[in-house]
Amino acid sequence: MSSFADDPSAILDRLSDPVVVVDDRMVITSANQATADLVGAAGPGDLIGRVGTEWVHEPDRVDAAERLATVADGEDRSPVSLRVVRFDQSVAWVEVTGAIVSAPLEPTRVALSLRNVDWRHAADLDAARVVQRSHSLVSAALLLQALPPGGLSEALETVVESVGSAVRADVVAVHEVVHDGGSMTLRARWVTGRAAEATRNLPVRSVALDQVPNWVNALNTTRSAVEVVDDRLAIQAELTRVEPAITEGLTLALQPGERLLGALTVGTGPDRRLSSDERDYLEHAAEIIGVAFQRERSDRTLVESEAMFRDLFENSSAIMYLIDPVSLRIVDANEAATSFYGHERRDMAGMDLHELTVHSRAELAELVREARTGGSTTIIDEQQLLADGDVRTVEIHSTPMNLGSRPLDLAIVQDVTDQRRAVARLERLASTDDLTGALNRRRFLEAVPEEIERTARYRHDLTLLVLDLDHFKSINDEWGHLAGDAVLVEFARICSGFLRSSDRFARMGGEEFALLLPETGLDEAALIAERIRAATEAIVVAEVECSPVCTVSIGAAQWREGWDEDDLFAEADRKLYRAKQAGRNRSEV
Repeated sequence: MSSFADDPSAILDRLSDPVVVVDDRMVITSANQATADLVGAAGPGDLIGRVGTEWVHEPDRVDAAERLATVADGEDRSPVSLRVVRFDQSVAWVEVTGAIVSAPLEPTRVALSLRNVDWRHAADLDAARVVQRSHSLVSAALLLQALPPGGLSEALETVVESVGSAVRADVVAVHEVVHDGGSMTLRARWVTGRAAEATRNLPVRSVALDQVPNWVNALNTTRSAVEVVDDRLAIQAELTRVEPAITEGLTLALQPGERLLGALTVGTGPDRRLSSDERDYLEHAAEIIGVAFQRERSDRTLVESEAMFRDLFENSSAIMYLIDPVSLRIVDANEAATSFYGHERRDMAGMDLHELTVHSRAELAELVREARTGGSTTIIDEQQLLADGDVRTVEIHSTPMNLGSRPLDLAIVQDVTDQRRAVARLERLASTDDLTGALNRRRFLEAVPEEIERTARYRHDLTLLVLDLDHFKSINDEWGHLAGDAVLVEFARICSGFLRSSDRFARMGGEEFALLLPETGLDEAALIAERIRAATEAIVVAEVECSPVCTVSIGAAQWREGWDEDDLFAEADRKLYRAKQAGRNRSEV
């Protein structure tokens, strides 16, 4: 019976999950039908011989190649999340795990298992949209609550744009029944770029109610949304007369009391169906706009809006709490907040805000003061403390408001810990060498001109060391690549031991390294080079019985006024060449 390493295709053909085998250049050598189905290929034969990273979405390609290389080296078994582009150009998120399947001393082969995780990223996107919609409703309620006389029309333009963005609509329109009750007049309209291109005529500015009886009757007799679909042709025909851009979608009554005040209509296009959460959001938006219309007519204070805000606050799945900006105490928190922070609601009410943060009281007071300065919503990056001691990274959307006559700050919190950790890991992987942990060539070459500019500005010294392990190819040939890698790792550890926080150390490729020493002249650099050279001679490789002899040649160059990075490297390389010519295992300064 053949093993997986001997005959991968015999095993792969029996697997239902997508699996490919790649060589050390990430070229696919075997694949199964499930993998072909995942990328939309006709069969495994379409994949064999092609580079595996060819299907990675372009923005993810460099990071994916570096991560997958660590899998091929046997160093990293953690899943890698990346986007792949199928044959039909659609994009899917996949999670990749891998393991080496080749025998020792054979060419490297790695089996990569692929798992479609589109659902996970869709869930993260849906969660972000819940926060966006909650924030949109609260912002709309606060905006319409604080309007001066005659300010409703301009505010409605902002509100309908927010509504359209929150539910990804094609068109949103708000119509109002005029005071005589005989006609419907357009008050606000928002159209996406795509829908605008398809709209040939502007909507009718005003329509008599007796011309749209089915639509008005439907709005008057239901508190839920009236669907605009093909099986409601009478309503659809009437609404098209009022708003030509809408052929499918929802229309909702603006009716905070017994009397119909108008309609909020949302067009979504033939291929788009609103979710139940989006429909609930639109019903709340219609309530907010309806109360604003009622207030404009009656010039009464919005008692209803406070009750509506309380309903949104209590039932929202977004994390919310109210803060007294003077005492910096939490006035109230909703159920989503108590669940997130792990405190009982009765304990959170009256809690010092300082207990939820990692800031000092003075720092916290300054953050709150800055958030209130603009008088509008401010997004704050924060580190917050949960009841179990866990620290989470959050984004806080802070909005000043008045509840009754009391000034408060409303905080809507989004947990972004996992996203920030993923970004930090990708940034770290993009700037470091996977084997040694030193900076990679790209990041080092970015740092050198920055350091030269700083050196020129402050007139400090700056020295560059280039280091090359002697006869390294013979170490690989005689003792094997495992021993060679161990030498590289130990050499990097030695060099790192002489570094200050301001120094930059990088693996430039193969056995070549570089060390940038700010505020360091040649005399001091010569001492560091000699210490590194002496420590290199003492390297012991545990992976082999008899350790190879390890030495290093070093060239040094001190920056001179007028030099750029090319001049500095050229001088250091010239010194390195002189060290090699003089017999190696030495430094030339």
